[in-house]
Amino acid sequence: MGDLEPRVRAWTTEYIDAFVKHGEADLVRQLVWEIPALAVFAFLGCPDEDIPLAKELADHRVLVRWDPTKNPAPGDRA
Repeated sequence: MGDLEPRVRAWTTEYIDAFVKHGEADLVRQLVWEIPALAVFAFLGCPDEDIPLAKELADHRVLVRWDPTKNPAPGDRA
């Protein structure tokens, strides 16, 4: 896991730089969710160039709702 620390730091810096450039950020959607996901894919040995595809495929399999006021459609419920 210690091998991931430089990559996690680099990803975090990259995302924060993008927030500064854009002027705002949704920290949960753009950082708190994104960085751990990248770390998990890296830990599992997914090459960096394959991470976007792995995330896209995972999005089709997993439904995560952070907003408890919104309910998924009946067909989307786990």
